[in-house]
Amino acid sequence: MGYGILSFPYISEVKQDRIGIVGFTPVQGITFEDIKYKNKSREKQRQQNLLARKDKLQQEKRGKRKKSSKEAVDDSNKASRKRKLTGRQRQTIQTAQDEEEMNLRL
Repeated sequence: MGYGILSFPYISEVKQDRIGIVGFTPVQGITFEDIKYKNKSREKQRQQNLLARKDKLQQEKRGKRKKSSKEAVDDSNKASRKRKLTGRQRQTIQTAQDEEEMNLRL
C-alpha cells in the first residue's frame, strides 16, 4: 500500500515558494468528503460535522440580505459599544475605584 499527497496544503512556505511544487499535479475528481475514516466512531463524528457545516452554509446563504443604511449604522454602534477595554483602561478604572473605597473608609 502506498501513500501520496492529493493536494498541497495552504501553508506559508508554499505561498512564498520556499517549497518547490514543480512537477506536482493535484488529483482531479476526488473530493475529500468522500474519503472515510477507518475508525467507525470517528467516521460517524465526521459525518455529523459535514452535515452541520452544510446546514450552516445553507443558513448563511438564506440569511444574507442587504442591510439598509440605518441597520448598518445601528450594527456599527452596537459593535463599538461592546468593545473590550485595554489593560491600561481597566487598570485606570480599578485604581479610581480603589481610591474611592479608601476615601470612604477614612
